[in-house]
Formats: sequence, C-alpha cells, structure tokens
Amino acid sequence: MTTTHSDEGHDNVMTSTSVTLSEAQQNEIRQAVAQAESNTSGEIVPLIVPCAGDYEHVEIRFGALLSMALTLLVLWWTPMVPLWGIAAVMAASYLLGRLVVRITPGLKHFLVGKATMNDTVSEKAFSLFIQQGLHYTRDATGILILVCLFEKRVEILADRGINEKVDHQQWQQAVDTIVEGLHQGTMVKSLCQAIDSCGTLLAEHCPQREDDENELPDLIVH
Repeated sequence: MTTTHSDEGHDNVMTSTSVTLSEAQQNEIRQAVAQAESNTSGEIVPLIVPCAGDYEHVEIRFGALLSMALTLLVLWWTPMVPLWGIAAVMAASYLLGRLVVRITPGLKHFLVGKATMNDTVSEKAFSLFIQQGLHYTRDATGILILVCLFEKRVEILADRGINEKVDHQQWQQAVDTIVEGLHQGTMVKSLCQAIDSCGTLLAEHCPQREDDENELPDLIVH
C-alpha cells in the first residue's frame, strides 16, 4: 500500500536538496525507530533522499526551447548572421538553459509538475522497498517511510502483514505530519512523531514476540 501526499496547498519550494542531518539528528531518528519497534514485531525503515529522480528531461526540454527562442530572436535581429554564429548561439543557449534549471530548484520544481513528481516518488518508494529487503521480514510487517526533499513528498509503503489491518487514513496522518515538518523546517521532529505513530499501529496489530530481532536498519540517508 502506498500513501502519497499531493503537496496541495504548499506552493513554496525547497531551495536545497542536500541531506545534511547532523549525527545528533540521525541518532534522534534511530532512537525513535528503536522505541517504536520495542513493542512490536514490525520493522520501520525511514529513508531520506535528496530527490526521487534526476528529471534530466526537464533540463533538456527547457534548454532546447531557450535555444530555439534565442536563435529565432538573433535571426530576426540580425538576418545575415553566419552559420557558425547561429550554431554558437544555439549551443550556448541550450547549455545555459540546462544550467539555469539545474541550479534553480524552484524553476525545476515548477517545470517538473506535481503529477510527474507524485509518480516518480511512488516508483522510487516501490524500488527502494524491494532493494532494502523490506518484503523479507518474517511476518511481512515492514514499513518504509520515504522522505524526498526536492519534491517535498513523503511516501509510506507497508507490507501486507500490517497494511491489511490499518486504515488508509491512519497512514495519511503520518504522511501529513512529515510533510508539514518539511515545510516548517522541523523535518526531524515531525519524522520522529510519524515514526511513533507507525510504532503504535504496529504494536496494536503486530505485537512483539520473544524471539524478535531487528531485521532492518533504523535509518538510511542517501
């Protein structure tokens, strides 16, 4: 099951996509996971990534459009420009367009669009769920909490052992908590709160057993 926040009502855009969690912040998240897992056989894996995709096609498209526009402008302004001059304008404006998109997260965010970002985040979550082995937990109770900084989107993917027992709205509440923290600059605090909520759900439906072991890492930062 996947729960995605559509980012509706949040038009401001993050200006940095780097993951810069201090050691203390990482430990805070790990402690939250350990506490949440202390009363359940389930496994919670928070995973933080700078962005879910590179969106290179947006850079290419913008560069091509800028190249075409500036070339037409030059030809209109100076009809007798030599071929090498046209080629130079096309190449330079294309590279400039790509660079502008790459170093301007707000523009890139706008050009990518919400629908594409939602699809990309969902695909990333499913891919990482498999890569990190969350589907191998003994009771199929692994939960991935994917936080994508550029997109400002959060995806929770729960295995069938827990997802079948939890209402969609309960996952959405956890997602909304983290997204709000992303916009307010309190991601770590909000993530820990969401982890606690997930731990409560796991403890209710998948209580701890005597032979339980920690099967998965408590935090992954890419």
